[in-house]
Amino acid sequence: MKRFAIAAILVLAAATVIISKSNQKETVGPLPGGGFLLVSGWKIRAAGRQVPVDTFQMSAVMSRDGRFLLVLNGGY
Repeated sequence: MKRFAIAAILVLAAATVIISKSNQKETVGPLPGGGFLLVSGWKIRAAGRQVPVDTFQMSAVMSRDGRFLLVLNGGY
């Protein structure tokens, strides 16, 4: 009887885990709510405002007060 109870609990636990899984598959790249999903499975979000830059960023430096990032662009 104990074995049956333990088996029933394990089956219910497995069913709960399977049912609770999301059907939406996440792919690497930008996320709908903002942020970015990395290959490692980590999700990151920008601390400030993001500004798109052009094709060939050669160098970047942070301003002394930490408010701005200056980017040298060598692309078109």
